[in-house]
Amino acid sequence: MREKITNVNHNIIKWARLKSGYSLEDIAKVFNKKKGVMEDWEAGIDFPTYIQLEKLAEKYGRSVAFFFISDPPKQEEGLADKVMLRSSELVKLKPKVYSLYRQAFARQLALEELFEAEDFSNDKIFNVIQATNNRSFIELAAEVREYLGVSIEDQMSWKDTTTALQMWRDEIHNKGIFVFKEAFDDNQVDGFCLTHKTFPVIYLNNTNVESRQIFTLFHELAHLLLGNNGITSDLTFKNKNDEQFCNHFSSEFLVPLEHFSKHPSSVEYSDEAVSDLANEYKVSLQVILYKFRQKEVISEPFFQRKLSEWIKRGKNKAANSQSSGGGNYYYNQIMYLGRHFLTLAFKKHYEGKCSVDQLASYFNVQEKNISKLEDIFIQRIANA
Repeated sequence: MREKITNVNHNIIKWARLKSGYSLEDIAKVFNKKKGVMEDWEAGIDFPTYIQLEKLAEKYGRSVAFFFISDPPKQEEGLADKVMLRSSELVKLKPKVYSLYRQAFARQLALEELFEAEDFSNDKIFNVIQATNNRSFIELAAEVREYLGVSIEDQMSWKDTTTALQMWRDEIHNKGIFVFKEAFDDNQVDGFCLTHKTFPVIYLNNTNVESRQIFTLFHELAHLLLGNNGITSDLTFKNKNDEQFCNHFSSEFLVPLEHFSKHPSSVEYSDEAVSDLANEYKVSLQVILYKFRQKEVISEPFFQRKLSEWIKRGKNKAANSQSSGGGNYYYNQIMYLGRHFLTLAFKKHYEGKCSVDQLASYFNVQEKNISKLEDIFIQRIANA
């Protein structure tokens, strides 16, 4: 019989589960045990073996050593409130989303460590432009576009949404915001942001199609300009709140109504016209649909019905994509982390200011695989 680890902190075991969004029933299924066994671990009546502790650590996204600390980390205490700030419409967020929110917070700490007293950008959009939800989103969209220095003609000249997403990601980074991507394992969440006086971050759900990620990117940018944390769910234009404001902003930024109204294909609605215009503007079908509604070419009931239909279709595609899995882990990590974060971290490593184990922590890879990730990243930069 394997020896039980009796000096583990049972309070931390419970705290870690709660912060990860798992129920006792969820964890009991992982171990093929009765719920009471998990309750005993969390009450300090019984204890897990080391192997079981390793499994808990993997499930909760923690180190084994974490379960031996005396008190929960204070810096995480406020994260739950930040996660839920804009997610009240969600019945339950999946544990992966909580884990990613902790990761985002950890990356902000990593950025502080990497830059030390330096600053990667003196041109921070969130220091120059502030938003309020009673301000005209049309004026704000025009101001942000001018600040980014990308015209609507530039946007329409890009090859496809893949190119557009990378270009927008670069532009947002150049204005002081790191943008990360991840597979959220939750198709009801599109993305989230986390404010910071120096290093605000945006996370995009890479499971979504790129056109939807582009919309989410600017939706989250609007939240950062409002000074909001939180999670974005479905594209909706119903409720008069910050979510509605950020949706209107993103739509207006990506397809200014004035420009759209002058487009010859915006006179008469058809599904084909929506698809063609979406490809031309490098945006989602939903954005173009809303433009037709703004022009009053289509009715509100038609708009809502079509919007619900396309959202449902998109979720089904995302669910199928999640279940299929696959892909090269290193390529995925490079895409998720982004070339700016990777370049910065490797630069600090070459300067002797960042150890291999720190890189492994920042990149979410084992130390022995850092060189492989580096080789693949260098090859991709060279071939870009």
